Amino acid sequence: MNRRGDRITFKGTQDMLFDWRQKISPSDQHQKLKEALIKANLVELSDNFLKEVPKPEGNPNADRQEIRAPNRRITDKTIEADVVELRDYEFRLPTESLDGKVVGYLAFLPLSMPNSRKPVLNLVIYDNLPGFKKSLCEEMDAKGRISRDIERLFFIESSNHNSLEVSCSMDETDDDLRETLYFWDLHDFGRNVLDFTLDCNHLSTNDSNVKVTLTHGKRRRNSIFVVDMKGNATKTAWGDD
Repeated sequence: MNRRGDRITFKGTQDMLFDWRQKISPSDQHQKLKEALIKANLVELSDNFLKEVPKPEGNPNADRQEIRAPNRRITDKTIEADVVELRDYEFRLPTESLDGKVVGYLAFLPLSMPNSRKPVLNLVIYDNLPGFKKSLCEEMDAKGRISRDIERLFFIESSNHNSLEVSCSMDETDDDLRETLYFWDLHDFGRNVLDFTLDCNHLSTNDSNVKVTLTHGKRRRNSIFVVDMKGNATKTAWGDD
C-alpha cells in the first residue's frame, strides 16, 4: 500500500496537459510541462531547487532534457515523485495554459495499485470546445494494474453545462441504489472541467454492476463495470442507448 512519503512513478501524455487543439513541438511541450508543475506547486522555481540537466557531453543524439528537484524526477513522458497527495490511490495535477485559462485536468496514475481495498472508479470530463472530451481515468485489471486501453472519447455538443447529467447506479434494476449527480454537485476543478468519484466500498454482493451514464438531451453513453469483493474492476460494456 502506498503511503505518504513513498515513491511512485507516474506516466502521462504531455499533450493531454494542454490545449490539444494547439500543435506545439516536444521542446515547447516540455517547457509548458515545467511551467504547469511550477503553478501546481509540485516544483519550485529556484536556481538551487530546480535545474535543467544539459545534454550529456559526447552524445550529439541526446535530445531529452530532465527537470530535477529533490525527490522528483521529470522527463518528457514520466514523472517520478514522492507521494504528496493521495486520493483513493490517485495523484492529480491541475494544469493551465500560459494565459491562465484552465484547459485540462490529468491524473498521473501509478503503474500498479494495491489490492487491499475495493476500487474507486473516477470519471473526468475535459473541456474540448465545442463539446466535452471524456476519459475514464482509473481502472484496474485482475492483477491490480492499470489497464492502458481504457480511454474512450465522445462529445456532448452543448453550451449549457447545467443540463449535463451524470448518473451512477450500483445495479441497473435497483432504483434505490441509483444516484444522479448534476453539474453543480460534481467536484469542479476549473471552468468546464468536471470530476466525480464513484466509491464501490459499500457494495455487499460478490458481483455487482456499476453503471456510469452521461446524459444530455436524448444522447446517452453508458459504461458498465463488474466489481467483485476482491477489489478488481473490469469494464464489460461500453455503448450508446
